[in-house]
This record gives sequence, C-alpha cells and structure tokens, in this order.
Amino acid sequence: LKVTRKPEEVQLFTMRYEQIVSQTLKEPGNVKLGERLFSRKACIACHTVSQDQPSKGPYLGGIATRYSRKELIEAIVQPNAKIAQGFATHWFTMKDGTGREGFVVREGGDEVEIRNVAGIAAVLSKEQIAKRGTRKPSMMPEGLVNGLTVREFASLLAYLESLKSK
Repeated sequence: LKVTRKPEEVQLFTMRYEQIVSQTLKEPGNVKLGERLFSRKACIACHTVSQDQPSKGPYLGGIATRYSRKELIEAIVQPNAKIAQGFATHWFTMKDGTGREGFVVREGGDEVEIRNVAGIAAVLSKEQIAKRGTRKPSMMPEGLVNGLTVREFASLLAYLESLKSK
C-alpha cells in the first residue's frame, strides 16, 4: 500500500531545490506556526528579530522588506550560496595557540573586534594574531530545514515576513 502525500506535507529533504522554491512560493504559511518553528529549529540562537536584543548573526527584523520570499528561501536552504555583507566567518589563530572565530565588527590599526554567533564580542590585539583568514562556508549550517514540510517552511517564511523593524 503506497501512501501519497499532498505536496505541502512532503519533507524538504526529499525534494530538489527547484521543487522547494516552486512549492513554497505557492503556500501562504501560518505566522504563529512559523514563530514556534523559529524557536524550535534554533534560528533564535543565531538571529535576532528585535533591535532590543544583543546582536548575533544577521538581524531579521524587517528582513522581508529587503529580500523577496524567493531570496529568503535561497538564504535558508542554500546558506553558502550568498553570504550577507559583514557576515563572512573570519578565523584567527593567536600566538598562544588558541583560536577565535566570528564576524568582524570593527577593525582598527591595533585591534580587531569580532562577534561570534552567540553575540559575544571579543577584541583581539593584532600583535597577538599569528594567522587569520576567512572561511568559505556560512556559519549557518546546510540542512537546518530539511525535516520541515513545505507547509512548515512556508510558515517559517510567513513569520519572517511578518517581522517589522523594531
């Protein structure tokens, strides 16, 4: 007995990217469900939605005024396709052998200030840096939404679209 599912009930990991885009663009989603998923999928660990919150990864308040739904789909499903300006992951090996990683917030002649995805800032003395570079992949891992259905993913997007800059 083969069970057939409605397209909105199919999990994203079973679909090609083009199918995810076309199906999700057709589904309006539920804002309340999307808000719950935002917390459940741990998006809240790396992103802020209110300017009252300490900065972490890219700020998502008003995100839908800057990006279309299709662009949001790409950013979530394929986080390495385009990395938002200022959010490239920088790594530092210090002369004492320790390592640091984060987004460069500020860089001056003598120091570099970085912030990790938890929002914790650190100021590194340039004379203590042995090596530094930039990681190609985004800090946002691929596959975060793979277990969601099209309806759930559309709901997550509906929540992001409902966010106003606060």
